[in-house]
Amino acid sequence: MTAADLIELLEGVDPDTEVRIAEQPSWPFEYDISGVVEAKLGADREENANLERAQEILDADDATPEERAQAYRIIDTASTSVLYIVEGTQLAYLPSMASRAIGWR
Repeated sequence: MTAADLIELLEGVDPDTEVRIAEQPSWPFEYDISGVVEAKLGADREENANLERAQEILDADDATPEERAQAYRIIDTASTSVLYIVEGTQLAYLPSMASRAIGWR
C-alpha cells in the first residue's frame, strides 16, 4: 500500500475518528498508534552494496532459512522510502464486530 492508497481509503472519514491497529487474526488485539515515521532506507550505501549478495543467497538452493530471512530484509531495505505506522499501547482484545468487519471471524 502506498501513502496515496491510504489517503484514498481515508476519504470521507471524519477527521476526528480515532485510528487504531488491528493485529493477529487468530487472537486479535487492538493497539493505539504512537507515531508515524518515514525512513529513507535505500540511502544506506552499505545496505545497497549487500543487495547483490542477498540475491545470490535467495538464488542458492542450500541457503538456510535464517540466511534467506536476512537476505529478504536487505532487499526490503533497498526501497527508497517507507512510511511506518508505529504500534503504540495494546488497548484490549479487538471487538468481535471489528474482527468480523475485517474478515477475520
